[in-house]
Amino acid sequence: MGESEDLRPGPRDHLITRQLARRLELLAAELREDVALDPAEGAERLARHAMHEIARFLADDESAEDQAGRLNELLRPFVVDAESWEAAEVVLPPRVLSGIKRRSALGDVLPLPMLPAVPFSESDRKGRRTPRPAERRTWAYP
Repeated sequence: MGESEDLRPGPRDHLITRQLARRLELLAAELREDVALDPAEGAERLARHAMHEIARFLADDESAEDQAGRLNELLRPFVVDAESWEAAEVVLPPRVLSGIKRRSALGDVLPLPMLPAVPFSESDRKGRRTPRPAERRTWAYP
């Protein structure tokens, strides 16, 4: 919820930041409704918030290498061992794996199939969310 958004009545699903808490103080207490952050969704919701803030922080850098370097600096304090750091650290210069080719029966390297019109990074996010524990279903096969 940005500074420009109003406080009109209606449902919300916003993590309450210090800025939002300050703005909510303008409303009468009986008009505000909030609930404690559910620990089952806490890690993912807080990580999404952190992702947004980190993206704003990195937007000031001009090169992808500077962005990756700053991200590595931010991640370093959260890593507990060398194996975890190897999984978290972005290589410099940063690169994106766009595919792994296969070989034909004769050993020739085959070209990759055409990429989808919607990038994987976008199609994975749109229309999907992690269900809350109460919404998760257990399926039994007959």
